[in-house]
Amino acid sequence: MFHVASIVGFGVLLVAGGLTEVFQAFGARRGGDRFFVAFLSGLLSMAVGVVLVSRPAVGVTGTGLLVGAWLLVTGIFRGVTALRERYRGWGFDLAYGLLSVLLGAWVTETLPSSAMWLLGTAISIELMVRAVAVMGSSVAGRPRERPAHAG
Repeated sequence: MFHVASIVGFGVLLVAGGLTEVFQAFGARRGGDRFFVAFLSGLLSMAVGVVLVSRPAVGVTGTGLLVGAWLLVTGIFRGVTALRERYRGWGFDLAYGLLSVLLGAWVTETLPSSAMWLLGTAISIELMVRAVAVMGSSVAGRPRERPAHAG
């Protein structure tokens, strides 16, 4: 029963994160391809979240494959956009994208034997790295303050 509750909770978090990405995409419309990547990534996160919330008992392996595919696709989105656009703080998004692709490959490759422990571990790592990437990008994008001249 705890597994079903954690799947539903993760689905809710994905929907909330996807909504945030979609709203963020509209705020960054001037960024060229970044709008489409953020928008599509947000829609994908919301879709996966809705599936997890509406069908939490599809099984650990099915959930693992779904999350593995989500990690792979969002990692590719972020990595390609970071390499193509080279915006301020792009290195954080590139690192996040590469790690997400590796985690997605790891999740899909080790199923079903490791489904019970690997899924939670991969999701936790992905969420922590995403948080660091978002914080790093926001700090890198902040204009530097100029020191006041004594005089």
